[in-house]
Amino acid sequence: MSLLLQATNLTRHYPGPPAFNLQAGLLELATGSITILQGANGAGKSTLLRIIAGLDYGGSEAQFNWRGRPIGRPQIGRHTAFLAQDSYLFKTSVRKNILYPLARLGLPAQNAEQSLHWAGLAEYAECQIRVLSGGQRRRLALARIHAMQAPVVILDEPTAQLDADAAASLGSLATQLAEDDRAVLISTHDQRISCCLPVATTISIAAGKLAGQEKVSVI
Repeated sequence: MSLLLQATNLTRHYPGPPAFNLQAGLLELATGSITILQGANGAGKSTLLRIIAGLDYGGSEAQFNWRGRPIGRPQIGRHTAFLAQDSYLFKTSVRKNILYPLARLGLPAQNAEQSLHWAGLAEYAECQIRVLSGGQRRRLALARIHAMQAPVVILDEPTAQLDADAAASLGSLATQLAEDDRAVLISTHDQRISCCLPVATTISIAAGKLAGQEKVSVI
């Protein structure tokens, strides 16, 4: 494993009510790693993930390093892919849902075919997304991330509202992403996913603090 992303001194304050303060001293993500971030609703999981993905402000003291070199928050998005719990899908075909972002990023269209096969959705390529089940839609969103080839994959409650089989399928795909030398960070309070990710490291967040520690390493 090699260190990809290091984030230090992350803070976020919401005045409320209720007031909320996020404080994370150090978080590190490395190639080939899977990290499960556990915590109750409102603990700060989504806030932390959005900061790590470069989508939210992490405070004036926040610092980010990519492969050992300083990087600004706006540039983090070039290296990360974020899958929200309610990930948006275009109201078009399954294939086009992957082709659109690939064209925007200047990536080859063949990535779409490879990722549809990877996610077990090749037979649905020409179907409209309305025919997909909830689990298939979640796999399509993950296939889109797979095609984008981001080194860091961040998943926010990926198994929410899925049955056991669909959750296991998502867990298997997340494991494969890590085996492809990506760093995978997953927030969840679904205990089932731990069984699907036997190589994962688990950390917890409560009231905005990571595991009650100043330093949390997830290499």
